[in-house]
Amino acid sequence: MPENFLICGLIIALLEGIGCLGLRCEMQIEGRAGFVIRENGQFKLPRNVEKLVTDSWQIGWQSFSSRINNPVSEIISLPIPHDQTTHIESLVRLLMADVSHQWKVGELAQETGQSKRSLQRKLGEAGLNFSSLIRNVRIHEACSLLAEGDAPVTSIAFCTGFSDSAHFSRDFRASMGMTPTDYRVGVQ
Repeated sequence: MPENFLICGLIIALLEGIGCLGLRCEMQIEGRAGFVIRENGQFKLPRNVEKLVTDSWQIGWQSFSSRINNPVSEIISLPIPHDQTTHIESLVRLLMADVSHQWKVGELAQETGQSKRSLQRKLGEAGLNFSSLIRNVRIHEACSLLAEGDAPVTSIAFCTGFSDSAHFSRDFRASMGMTPTDYRVGVQ
């Protein structure tokens, strides 16, 4: 039972950390309807906590607040031609809306109403490629998460779409010139 609470709490923290607003979590109580254990930023437990069925829960949220408030120039370090800025900005906003998603070129092209080749060509005109755009967006989000709190580096890696912490650390070091842990120490 305690392990299930821990896992549920971690998932809630990760969801709130990436921008889920109005998060609500319910667990069943034996023989009765669901009991809300998290709402309005607060955890609450029933008097008969031992009757909670902790092996399943339902989590939902009212809205999502994209963490991108920064101009594209903070995410993409290259000078982007003026005629490409709006297009690249819309791609960055779309990627930031679901930074942990494992995007494919064709999927992003479809989301933006263009062909795969058109997307690649426009990225090329802006001095980018698909992989570097994804990496830049993920590293930018990771920097925000590292600066904001003390979530484990492994959790931040997962939340920003990296398959494992080693891959995250390699990409982070290549982009930022330091490890995620060193970055966190430097900004706090």
